[in-house]
Amino acid sequence: MKSALEATEEERQRSYEVKWAEGGSISFLYSYTDLLVNKESNDTASEFVRRKIRATVKDLRTAELLCPNNHPIGTKRLILVPARPGPDAHRGGAGCGGFLGAAQQRSG
Repeated sequence: MKSALEATEEERQRSYEVKWAEGGSISFLYSYTDLLVNKESNDTASEFVRRKIRATVKDLRTAELLCPNNHPIGTKRLILVPARPGPDAHRGGAGCGGFLGAAQQRSG
């Protein structure tokens, strides 16, 4: 595994998409060796998550409140639910069970 900054933008996006699709897991934070120790690397993951939140949460105000804007992602509690806890866990589509399932249920 390598630093997020050593990967190309395309490689990072693919890696983040794979981890995002797993849902319900903090393994997303271990996509690269330095996401928890290098702010610039963490910013790449934070921006990926902000885009996912904005694309998933319908209410723009709620989406912005959920976005990691004033802290590195992983330094505060993530919005996580089990990947497949029940019939409405994926109301927004695949991948929502992980970071956004709970948020979407609250804003829904």
